[in-house]
Amino acid sequence: MSYEDFEALKTENGNFETELGRANLECGFTLVASYGLHDEYRNGCIEAIEKLYEGVTNTRILSGDHRDTVIAAARHFKIIEPEGEFGVISGEELRVQLLDLLTEVQDETNPTKQVMRFKDKEARKLFKDTLNKEVQVLYRATPYDKYLFTSALRDSGSVVAVTGESISDVMALGEADVGFCMGSGCAVAKDASDIIFLDDNFSSIFNAVK
Repeated sequence: MSYEDFEALKTENGNFETELGRANLECGFTLVASYGLHDEYRNGCIEAIEKLYEGVTNTRILSGDHRDTVIAAARHFKIIEPEGEFGVISGEELRVQLLDLLTEVQDETNPTKQVMRFKDKEARKLFKDTLNKEVQVLYRATPYDKYLFTSALRDSGSVVAVTGESISDVMALGEADVGFCMGSGCAVAKDASDIIFLDDNFSSIFNAVK
């Protein structure tokens, strides 16, 4: 396919912004090869999470990655059972449920900012009785999904810390009571955070929480 053909196909399919548009691009190909990547887990994560649990601090994963990838990590870190999938939900599923419970209001501390808060006491109670207990792992989560869940946790009465290092984490980092960023994180994530870990060590989060 020439560059001109590609540009014409792109225009005809709305810049490939929809699933149908991308499907028209991703057809007629022959698979030549495939490969996989594996990011090594940070040292000390399992021990730090165990210590956080002992200190009655729940640890959850909010990730934009594929479902199987996120579940594998959650099992490795013992956030869910080795063979189980209870507590695993997609960002889209969670978003639909939260938008029924939350509404946008003016931030009391910043009149120019809008924030998401529960519509009423019943909505808050429903979240605390269900999603707050059930959601441990979020996959295919957009930045907005992470922000919504962080907002709901805070407005339900929890003290919330968020750790992240990419642009997709910025909204949640800014909404959290405390935002943690690794020293290797991007500049905007650092700007949105309250604490930056220069040693890039997850166990430092436990020390900071303690």
